[in-house]
Amino acid sequence: MGKACLALFALALLVVMPLAAQDATIEPSPAATIDVIATTEPIATMDVTTEAGPAATMDVTTEAGPVATQDMSQPTMDMSKVVVGGLHNPRNIFLSGADVYIAEAGTGGPNTIDTEFGPLNVGGGGQITRVRDGVASPFILNLFSSVSESGEATGPHDVYVNENSAWVLVGQGIPTANVEFPTFALVSFSADGVTQGNVIDLYANETANNPDGGVIDSNPVDFTVAPDGTIYVADAGANAVLRVGTDGVVSTFAAWPVVAGQPEAVPTAVELDDAGNLYVGFLTGGPFPVGGAWIEELDPTGASIHRYNGLTMVVDIELSDAGDLYAVEFGQFGQQGPVFNSGRIVRVTDSGIEPVVTGLNFPYGMAIRPDGSFYVVNNASFAPEGQLLWVSEGDDLTPVMTDPTTMGTAEPGTQATLEATLDAPAATMDATSDVPMATMEVTSDVPAATMDATSDVPVATMEVTSDVPVATAEATSAP
Repeated sequence: MGKACLALFALALLVVMPLAAQDATIEPSPAATIDVIATTEPIATMDVTTEAGPAATMDVTTEAGPVATQDMSQPTMDMSKVVVGGLHNPRNIFLSGADVYIAEAGTGGPNTIDTEFGPLNVGGGGQITRVRDGVASPFILNLFSSVSESGEATGPHDVYVNENSAWVLVGQGIPTANVEFPTFALVSFSADGVTQGNVIDLYANETANNPDGGVIDSNPVDFTVAPDGTIYVADAGANAVLRVGTDGVVSTFAAWPVVAGQPEAVPTAVELDDAGNLYVGFLTGGPFPVGGAWIEELDPTGASIHRYNGLTMVVDIELSDAGDLYAVEFGQFGQQGPVFNSGRIVRVTDSGIEPVVTGLNFPYGMAIRPDGSFYVVNNASFAPEGQLLWVSEGDDLTPVMTDPTTMGTAEPGTQATLEATLDAPAATMDATSDVPMATMEVTSDVPAATMDATSDVPVATMEVTSDVPVATAEATSAP
């Protein structure tokens, strides 16, 4: 999100994190044997990543010492909660009757534009998807989308539909580029989503007024419509809430100035109550401190009248018919980056933060169903495929490990074959040692053994002989 440095999109919030892989393969010839002899030196680690393909077999010979084992258990999610999958960087959702509309920031496009933040792939890959009776279909196509090299996506961020029209909020674009799709804008469409109408420019308010006093930056990400037709927009880049009158005039409703040495506010969600008070949810900028986000309640003049603290990376807020305040927490960031499955839905009160649904993987938009259950998008960032989930209070979607299964064991001095069928791309097999391990001497019985992605021999065999206790080999699947 520009000034916010969002690792989501970085909102990237938001994205597939590339995995470095080394794949070993033997050129066609009789089965090759690779002898690895370990001598006492500093610890050595061998990472082997392979694409899905034929079963890989590893033979391990142990000297007297611990039993050699391999654990092939993998975490799995409760798929019964998934309404639809295959979404591309989904953001906010809008519930109209039984229909769910999903804003998808998309997959970019065929054009590459160089920016101060690096190259972006841009085009008309954004869209609004409608889910009716559990079936997803395109509602509005060919909307702006950009994706950075790191996978950060921006494009359609929110949608509103009534019987007369549809409105789409399109986020951060490239101000200096000649892009054919509207960006930094509220864009109206006919009720069937076919015909584009008015385009309300939101970037102009940032360049003319710069509400937070920081660098010029705009990234509108959420909006809500008042009964009188006034629209309130959360602009995460501008650190402001904008007001769009029924005449289309844009003004600043509230702003949170940049304070040197502190994370920026980054408003990401807006919601109106029946009294006309506006609730604003905040992501906060990097390093996204746990418990450092909040929700602020503003009166109809934009003055702050209440604040709920102790939240983390708020990306959406909703008020129930009973007046309960809910928030979606995108997740947590640690020293190693985003923490998977740390997102959740929480209930927010003056007494504190109450978890309602846990174990979500970088969730984003939420809608409350008439029966009190929730629709929420999952895998909004850092994942190859977004999902729309139907969840209820008390659900924990943290992936559980399948029953640990020992694929092979070897008593000291005997040989065990550990067979792993890799049925998912980029499954990673790590072999590490709890004892000092040094130089690896590799010899081959066949000429010119090479490293490649696949093997033309039925089985490549690796024999490991060690004079030290044998390390455990574990195979895990990358998230």
